[in-house]
Amino acid sequence: MLSSERAGCPRLDGVAVCRRCNHINPDGALFCNACGSALERHRQEHRKPATLIFCDVSGSTELGERIDAEAVREVMFSYFHEVRAAIERHGGTVEKFVGDAVLGVFGVPVAHEDDPLRAVRAALEMEQRLPELNAELESRYGTRLVLRTGINTGEVVAGDPASRETFVSGDAVNLAARLEQAAEPGQILLGETTYALVRDSVEAQPVEPLALKGKAAPVRPYRLVGLRDHAPAQRGVPLVGRAAELRSLLDALDQVEVTGKPRRVLVLGDAGVGKSRLVEAFLEQAGARVLALSARCLPYGEGITYSPLVQLLRQAAAIGESADREHALARLQRLLGTALDGEVVARILGQVLGFVDGVASALEITWAARRAAETLAADRPLVLLVDDLQWAEEPLVELLAAIAERGQAPILLLCLARPEPELRDRTWLPELDLQPLADSDAEELMRGLVSGRALAPIARERLLAAAGGNPLFLEELVAYLDADGDPAEIPPTLDALLSAHIDTLDGRDRGTLERASVEGEVFHRGAALALMDPPSDTVEVDAALVSLRSKEFVRESRSSFDGETAFRFRHLLVRDVAYRSAPKRRRAELHVRFSGWLETKLGDRLLELAEIVGYHLEQAWRLRSDLGPLDQDTIEVGGKASELLAGAARRALARADGASALNLFTRASELAEAPQTKLGLELERGIAAREAGNFALASAALEAVIREAATLDARGVAARAAIELALIRHHTEPGAIDEVRRVAEAALTTFEELGDEQGLAVALTALAEERWVALRCAEMEELLEQALVHAERAGDERLIAG
Repeated sequence: MLSSERAGCPRLDGVAVCRRCNHINPDGALFCNACGSALERHRQEHRKPATLIFCDVSGSTELGERIDAEAVREVMFSYFHEVRAAIERHGGTVEKFVGDAVLGVFGVPVAHEDDPLRAVRAALEMEQRLPELNAELESRYGTRLVLRTGINTGEVVAGDPASRETFVSGDAVNLAARLEQAAEPGQILLGETTYALVRDSVEAQPVEPLALKGKAAPVRPYRLVGLRDHAPAQRGVPLVGRAAELRSLLDALDQVEVTGKPRRVLVLGDAGVGKSRLVEAFLEQAGARVLALSARCLPYGEGITYSPLVQLLRQAAAIGESADREHALARLQRLLGTALDGEVVARILGQVLGFVDGVASALEITWAARRAAETLAADRPLVLLVDDLQWAEEPLVELLAAIAERGQAPILLLCLARPEPELRDRTWLPELDLQPLADSDAEELMRGLVSGRALAPIARERLLAAAGGNPLFLEELVAYLDADGDPAEIPPTLDALLSAHIDTLDGRDRGTLERASVEGEVFHRGAALALMDPPSDTVEVDAALVSLRSKEFVRESRSSFDGETAFRFRHLLVRDVAYRSAPKRRRAELHVRFSGWLETKLGDRLLELAEIVGYHLEQAWRLRSDLGPLDQDTIEVGGKASELLAGAARRALARADGASALNLFTRASELAEAPQTKLGLELERGIAAREAGNFALASAALEAVIREAATLDARGVAARAAIELALIRHHTEPGAIDEVRRVAEAALTTFEELGDEQGLAVALTALAEERWVALRCAEMEELLEQALVHAERAGDERLIAG
């Protein structure tokens, strides 16, 4: 079996287990709390999506020639300070400084669904910080700095943040560096994946494809121009299955119009379930009868408490980002009126916007915001849309409540939120709780998304199962369909979203989720327990499962074993992201351990479900194959997987399921190490292809077997392959039955010399086929009786049944 990579003390995610006394210690402990022994650390690496910023100073070599080394050092320290501040302010981490280059990482140690946009904002802030820095550098040293920046998004392997090992590696890092090298001074180049993730929020221009060092195909980057003031409209996703919810929003608007009083509506739902699309449809129907303003709560940054209020005011007064102080104040005062009340409101809100000196209190801001909303709603109903309320700070929540509860105008306060812990202490109850689409609605949505593209029924089923009724999931999966109608990979948008969701878990819950994902979409409590490292006590695992269920990562499911509790991942994609987040070496070990647990559980049923055990051993072999040359343990794992899959293939062939047998024999052959074993499996693969009706593949496989058999002196295999080839030609070429007789008669001699009972049965059966075509039925029956004797001696159930 695969050897464990454990080094030092055994660990559960989030805790350290003492080697000496097995006491479970809290994460970060250096010594055992029970016996005092020093605790060794075990790294917990993860594979995850991340966005990398690589930037350096253009012309730094010339800088070193013009000024003294100490002065260069001071310049670079100033530069590093500004760059670090920009990266960290947007939630990134400075991975390292290399000479005059900086590598920043977003998504490590904790992922956020907007990491690519955070990286873009950080890069723009670096550029915005340069003028002030350059003014100082020019006055002191007579020099200026110019940056070149590359930003790329992709999968990385990240170290364990608990041990402060956040080093990242992977092709995504290399490509970020290559983009930086290709950028002109003052340019920010975005990789294709980064651009795809931020395209709704940025202005960018494609540049000529780049032939970058180490990349086989040209890379198509985009030059970042700046951020958009507003995201473009939705890209034509149809609204299905939300008629009742849309009617509720329109009824709420009618109520506001009739009563002239505010109303608050909270729409709750998971990311991607369709909250924004529902509101878009509502605003389309409301049309010009309302004034609609929208804002979004931010999860991070300076001044985020009233950021949505700032967004709403800028929209209402048409104040652009580049507006100067005097122009902005004039627009704000014109919006709010010139009466005394309006002037006071304008002064307070001007302070919130940063155009008026002074700091207003929370009570003043709340009063001013309510009065501004009432003013805006004087001529027609006002719809205030606030998205991502789960990230709102409490003063903003109180401000919104004041508008809804004390306002004296027709105002519809429409708030969207996810069901996250931040909302649990709030007194607001959701008017609408959006659930995943019903199956029929999801199918209707998929038909609209594929735009008439023909998809096989199995592909449609896989898409619907993976999306789990989530419209965004379905939309992104359809966008990433390959030529066969399968999603080629997890779309980066969903990868980022779900990785960020998983990163909210603590070490115990995340470790349990990762290990449970090895079994599949449905997993058993006992398997999760057995896969912990070392096997955890039941209290830890049960606590994790309760927590994961309460956070709606998993739900109970039907168990395959007596006495076992089973769970199902709420979304198949969550399972896939959790599974992929573990390093391949760890996954390989867990697959082997799970196969052992499963063998024990199956007992007498092992033969019946050998394909499942073989699958997990196969995955271990493939994962280790990706990491380099195979060791003996891995070769043995592959050999056992090959045996199990081949056995399952023979049973499939016996029940005339040629397609399944072909698939299983193909996989079994790839896993086999010994040439003779592989040759035999290739022969059976050719036979399965013939049974499946794929004569071209069968002929190619059997001809290859005959060539290889000659080099291995495997006369029996060659003779068997020749018979199968002759039978194929008999079924595809008129008049080829004589070749069947000639080949089978020659093979009989070979099989008799080798004492090959199975081969004799095959040859006699082929001769019986020839007699049947010649209408010599008595001879056919005699040959079949002889064949049956040899088939029974060989114990070949398929030949006996045939």
